[in-house]
Amino acid sequence: MNIANPWSIQVELTEGCTRLCSWCGLQSIRAKPNEKLKFMSFGLAFQIAQELAKWLSKVRIEFAMSGEPLLNPNVVKIIKAFRGNFPKAQLQLTTNGDVFRKNQELVWKLFSSGLNWLVVDVYDGDKAYKFFTEIFQNSFNIPVLDFYKGNNVYYYKGYKHKEIVLMKSLFMMKGESFRRGINNQGGNLPLDKYKMFGKKFLNSPLIKGCSNVFRELVVKYDGVVPICCMDYRRQMIVGKFPEEHLAEIWKKKEYQYIRTLLKRKRRLFNPCALCDYVGFKEGLCKEPKVSISEKEMLKVILKNNAQYQ
Repeated sequence: MNIANPWSIQVELTEGCTRLCSWCGLQSIRAKPNEKLKFMSFGLAFQIAQELAKWLSKVRIEFAMSGEPLLNPNVVKIIKAFRGNFPKAQLQLTTNGDVFRKNQELVWKLFSSGLNWLVVDVYDGDKAYKFFTEIFQNSFNIPVLDFYKGNNVYYYKGYKHKEIVLMKSLFMMKGESFRRGINNQGGNLPLDKYKMFGKKFLNSPLIKGCSNVFRELVVKYDGVVPICCMDYRRQMIVGKFPEEHLAEIWKKKEYQYIRTLLKRKRRLFNPCALCDYVGFKEGLCKEPKVSISEKEMLKVILKNNAQYQ
């Protein structure tokens, strides 16, 4: 059962955030900002970097996921370790920028350690957008760009390319957005908040495929590999590093069965059964060749997931 290598790796440096935004699935596992923060250790991050270096030669690695990565006390050290072990990776960090209000020197440290792209989600309106634009333009010799003016951060542009990209909050864009949209993040966005965006809660699974499981590998702060970045509650775990190699997890039969069912538009398990995300260019993803029935695939998938719960 062959499958193409992932083009993107999501690494979670922190579970928990300085905020608890109305459009964020983090609400499903957090009650307050800055509460019970959990960090990826430097040792585990170093192991992940080494593992990826043996497996992939060119890839986009993003530090984001279910929390604010800049809260991790070893964030600069971890970026440097990834660059040292993985010289041709494109390293991106996505942040809400709160930490920069008190520590602007951290921007310089991140890029000096090997970061390519710093993406700042600006949640506090035009005043905050102007603030970040000014401090970045005045203090650092790195281009400062607007995501909504055609600057796509989701493609590989090379390990030497550097830029800072500002994104206005989707909640404030009023229909002006492109390439981004509100979704229920695996059913983790509370229904009352979801209604704010004119969305309806799913009464039954969508009859649609999804590209995430074909293109992106996710590693949580403790090495757990869930089905995708939408799985805040870890409802479908595929494997765990370092007990299993990341390449082996990506290619294991259970993951292939998941891809097969999603390619067939069969969202038979959580969180996919609750999710309204469909991914990017799903039609280009090729269905793995498997010879067992959907019922048997589902049984194997659920049994594999159960051992990690």
